[in-house]
Amino acid sequence: MAIVATIAAITTTAATVYSINEQKKAAKAQGRAAEVQKKQQEVQYQASQRRAMRETQIRRTQGQATSQAAGVVGSSLYGGGFSSLSSQLGGTLGYGSQMSGLSQQITGFNAQAQQYASNASIGGDIAGLGANIFNAAGGAGAFSSTASGSTGNNA
Repeated sequence: MAIVATIAAITTTAATVYSINEQKKAAKAQGRAAEVQKKQQEVQYQASQRRAMRETQIRRTQGQATSQAAGVVGSSLYGGGFSSLSSQLGGTLGYGSQMSGLSQQITGFNAQAQQYASNASIGGDIAGLGANIFNAAGGAGAFSSTASGSTGNNA
């Protein structure tokens, strides 16, 4: 029984260490996901700032167009207005691409965290099984009875 108890004790220890390591990995993956989510929020904030600036530019351009229709401003306003619209389109496309990439990273880190948490749970289950086998094999008493050379019946 001492051999079974030894194997069970080793299995319990190894599974517990594995479980702890997987829990640490899960926590790190969740931390990385949180960092990327923070970055995503910063990008959203910056995008809202750019939108506000663009709206101002549009209004300015509309005012200049109205002025031109009245014959007050030169024709270069059309070029500026079209450049502004092209710039806005490029910014919007870049923002969408950046947000998509960040969302993919967040999804990946959350998936990693879930996998590590699952692994940690499995390790904990194995450790529990090892502890049950260890106890069924006589627990720590299985070692003391073989060490003293007795059969376990100390009368």
